[in-house]
Amino acid sequence: MHAFRIGFEFLWAELVAEARDPHHVSSDTLVALSSAMWRQVGDYSDAMATAYREAAAALEVLGECGARVGVSPPYDSLRDTPQALHYARLALAGLPAGRPGLARFDDNPLATLVAAAPAEAARVARAVRGKVLDPPQEERARLIETLERWFAAAGSAAETGRRLYCHANTVRYRLRRVEELTGRSLQDPRTVADFGAALQALRVLPVLPDLAP
Repeated sequence: MHAFRIGFEFLWAELVAEARDPHHVSSDTLVALSSAMWRQVGDYSDAMATAYREAAAALEVLGECGARVGVSPPYDSLRDTPQALHYARLALAGLPAGRPGLARFDDNPLATLVAAAPAEAARVARAVRGKVLDPPQEERARLIETLERWFAAAGSAAETGRRLYCHANTVRYRLRRVEELTGRSLQDPRTVADFGAALQALRVLPVLPDLAP
């Protein structure tokens, strides 16, 4: 809509500039052209809004069908279809393994990167989770879940505790335990990036035999 407004404001300015030259456009012609232009503004805006609603409704239906669906970014030419299909498959591979859902290519860039390089992502997952596997199974699962919820809560211990039904200090203790096991600090952005990639890999890749409990 903003782009349409800019374009039609430019056209209107050009019409006014022509009307100021008495040798070019008469007042009657200017009025007729203005009426036609504003009709086009309405037509273009209506068409764009209708297309947007239709696309959103198609995605809503796909998301509720209980299947696994990947959606590429929009594209304008049929010759771009093979690349768009590739993007849709990457988006699909970014869904958690074995779960239905709808994923758009642009929604989760990290999941897309993991899906595009599964072997490398698996190695990252092994490097991170391998050290967290040392504790007994119950603690291991608790640490992994806490780390996942902490990421989902944008690093807020209080919000993570609310989602896990525990105190924020309990969350902080578990995160320190992860740091002890891995030898890495969650205050380091590089560690956060690596852990995020590892958790994404654990969510979307098939179960890795050497990471099984």
